[in-house]
Amino acid sequence: MKSESGSALQKATFIVLLLVLGCLAFLVTREFSRSEQRKAEAREAAATAAAQANQAASSEAPPASVTKPAYAPLRPRVETNVARVVTNRVPVVLRTNFPVMTATETVPVPVVGGIFGQVSPPVPVAYTPGVTPGAPGAAVFGRATLRGAPPPEKPIPLDAACGRLNPTPITTRHYLVGADGGLANVFVYIKTGVPKAGRQTSVPVLDNVNCEFQPYVLGVRAGQPFNLRNSDPVLHNFHIMPKPGGGNREMNIGAPLQNMSVNKVLDKPEVFVKVKCDVHPWMFAYIGVVDHPWFAVTDQNGNFTLPLGLPAGQYTLAAVHLKAGELTQPISVDSGRVQPVSFVFEVPESLTKLP
Repeated sequence: MKSESGSALQKATFIVLLLVLGCLAFLVTREFSRSEQRKAEAREAAATAAAQANQAASSEAPPASVTKPAYAPLRPRVETNVARVVTNRVPVVLRTNFPVMTATETVPVPVVGGIFGQVSPPVPVAYTPGVTPGAPGAAVFGRATLRGAPPPEKPIPLDAACGRLNPTPITTRHYLVGADGGLANVFVYIKTGVPKAGRQTSVPVLDNVNCEFQPYVLGVRAGQPFNLRNSDPVLHNFHIMPKPGGGNREMNIGAPLQNMSVNKVLDKPEVFVKVKCDVHPWMFAYIGVVDHPWFAVTDQNGNFTLPLGLPAGQYTLAAVHLKAGELTQPISVDSGRVQPVSFVFEVPESLTKLP
């Protein structure tokens, strides 16, 4: 009898020891897991701080390397794309009934512009096809040019994935100058005097193509959708960064798969809203947001055409370039012949003095 009692006690003691050992093993495993998690969080925080320091220091200029060490000091970002406003006081009269011109014809343009409002010799401007003469309202069209020698564009060091998509080197796009000084990527729009009117007839697209945002400058209507698309087989994101207090909401949209797209809306007018890719720190784009349809972006030769239908009236036409600043001039629209509009930008004096 005593032997059976002793055997039962030994079994109970053995079971209790097993339970104690199991609890100890569980506690040790859990503490090890928590320790590893804390280490991973610390590494992630250090990597995030280093990425923020890299982006703050580089802004739009291409980085010396794709990443920076974790100990790089944080520096405040200095905004370099603040537009300088220069108002040209020479009015331009636009008329709605103008003669038919073909795409190969040219018209002499009275060039009024420049940072000091100088008047330069006429520049021939090709008439932009696709505008129907005699349609209601004026078609405001013309050209933006750059006077002076801009600094050379900087080469961009790419990572391995983006390097495979670009067999030839790519550079920054600060000053893209075409034939006869035509300046690309100038956002031209009616700044004052125009009523809010109508809805957009198409959805503008900001795309990722070979690890660059295309287009570099995009115009959209406030409160109406535009499309974000990733045409690359690599991960991108759209970090939309409006100015504080402007009424637009900051957004960060991931695009991990090729051919992904999504529509978004910016509610308030703002020139410009900055867009960047946090994965590739050289990638930037800029969105001009206005609350009417009369805007355009100059092509590679500096030409632009606003949509038809601008009512008769007095307006202020603005042309904004990310580096050269902003030029404005008053225009008057009534019945009669359309006179082209021209803007002449100057290379900022601070850049002309660089060695």
